Amino acid sequence: MTLAESQPEEPGKMEEAEEMMEKKRSRKTEEKKGSMWSWGKTEDGKPRSWGYASMYLWFIVAPIVVWIILFTVKPNFVTDSINGVITLNSQKHLLWTLIFSIIAWILVYAVYYCKY
Repeated sequence: MTLAESQPEEPGKMEEAEEMMEKKRSRKTEEKKGSMWSWGKTEDGKPRSWGYASMYLWFIVAPIVVWIILFTVKPNFVTDSINGVITLNSQKHLLWTLIFSIIAWILVYAVYYCKY
């Protein structure tokens, strides 16, 4: 005699257990399909790739890369000539860094979204 056979059955107990099991099964299928509880998965239930995370990294990487390039190359539009000496104008440098970064962000997102 098992434990389940030794306890008297109540009429509503089996239905409750079956409902709970059904809810549990439906919750698992929702997670597989990409519900709000499936972190790191797309709507199809597939795992997200590093491309998804790298979209947000471009907000940090693009300005740093552009800043370094403009600082090392020192084109005419970020420099000033004071008494014949060429110096870097920080305000222009920041402005052009933001402009080129916005262009880079637009290009990265356009390439990412046109891929699918």
